[in-house]
Amino acid sequence: VTEKSGILYRVVKGEKTPLTGIPEIYVRGQGGLLDIALHPEFNSNNIVYMTLSANTEGDKNGGNTSLYSAKLNDFALEEVKLLYKATPNTKKGQHWGSRIVFDNEGHLFFSIGDRGNRDTNPQDIGRDAGKIYRLNLDGSIPADNPFVGKDDAKEAIFSYGHRNPQGMVVHPKTGAIWEHEHGPQGGDEINIIQKGVNF
Repeated sequence: VTEKSGILYRVVKGEKTPLTGIPEIYVRGQGGLLDIALHPEFNSNNIVYMTLSANTEGDKNGGNTSLYSAKLNDFALEEVKLLYKATPNTKKGQHWGSRIVFDNEGHLFFSIGDRGNRDTNPQDIGRDAGKIYRLNLDGSIPADNPFVGKDDAKEAIFSYGHRNPQGMVVHPKTGAIWEHEHGPQGGDEINIIQKGVNF
């Protein structure tokens, strides 16, 4: 169980215990410790993934959404790895995303909101934010991602044009990824994510 403030609990038989080994978290506005998901083969490898707001550069320009993996050992996270960090940092407190899901082909999808820059970030594939990203489970970029090899593009992007995607699920029958994002003043929407599409 995550708390936005940066505490991660493991709950066993109704007893919750804070875990150690959490990466440093940049808490601001809606940002903090966001999502956590178990590796599809968690029962054999104990790997978890988490998204959180971070400032890994140590600068004074705020933070952005990042994706980590780690190995769960009782009540500690070990072998913590930063798999993806959105840039640039910003001190804006809104629209960090973020959700994590897995398809049936060995990919991890995660979302990052527009970071309060709705008119620029989502429409520019050379900038992070306002996107759905796809990685292999080890954090590498799939060779068939839609913008691999394109100049000035973030190759982890799978779809773009998103505002603040805070919900994602995999359809249990079709395997399609359904994503929910918050719109301004009631303009929420559900999208069925498609490769390379501008939403």
